[in-house]
Amino acid sequence: MKKYTDLFLDLDDTLYDTYGNAMIALKEIFESFHLEVYAGDFDTFVQHYWRSNTKIWNQYAHGKITRDQLDQQRFMNPLSELSDVPPQEAFCMEVNEAFLNLCVVQKGLIEGAVHLLENLREKGYRMHICSNGVRKNQIIKMTSSGLIGYFDTIITSDDVGIAKPAIAFWQYALQQTGANSKNTLMIGDNYETDILGAQSVGIDGMLFNRWQKDFIPPKPVAFVVNELKEIEHIL
Repeated sequence: MKKYTDLFLDLDDTLYDTYGNAMIALKEIFESFHLEVYAGDFDTFVQHYWRSNTKIWNQYAHGKITRDQLDQQRFMNPLSELSDVPPQEAFCMEVNEAFLNLCVVQKGLIEGAVHLLENLREKGYRMHICSNGVRKNQIIKMTSSGLIGYFDTIITSDDVGIAKPAIAFWQYALQQTGANSKNTLMIGDNYETDILGAQSVGIDGMLFNRWQKDFIPPKPVAFVVNELKEIEHIL
């Protein structure tokens, strides 16, 4: 099998349980900011939140909105959908700040993340985070969850000035890490931003198929796994 020397890994929902940790934070801010005034009940709120969140992150990944606009819309959009009287922007930004502060200190990881990183480190791979998250937040997440020491490099869209899947992101990542695209593998949970993005510069992809177990990639992918523990038997 092809020998890789460098592994690019996504952080959110690939190693760090962003969804699970966000649910904890969402519950707390729903109660502390009395968001039932807008949403009625928590289940209704989170349904609208996740639908909106997926949309705005997709827009950010494709350069249609800025990071500041993403922060402005994170709670403004779902709460506006749920109420005849839209919330004030200042209120939504206060909720956003509280939410992010709660999220980054959560320690939840995807099952098998630490065991996998230990295994890959023992095998001698150089490992690098490639993330669309805010750099300072990603550092806090990785520190609080114990992941920080496993990686040689941490690259975020903040550093590059553009997000995955843009070619410029991957070119920057290769330059900063000194990795060769032919000997590098990208591991991530998002087929478009992680896998197709990496393939655009000749990097092989491994799709961590966390969300839809029956998903079949429209284009060939080097590897597809449904659980992190499977990776140890491939690399």
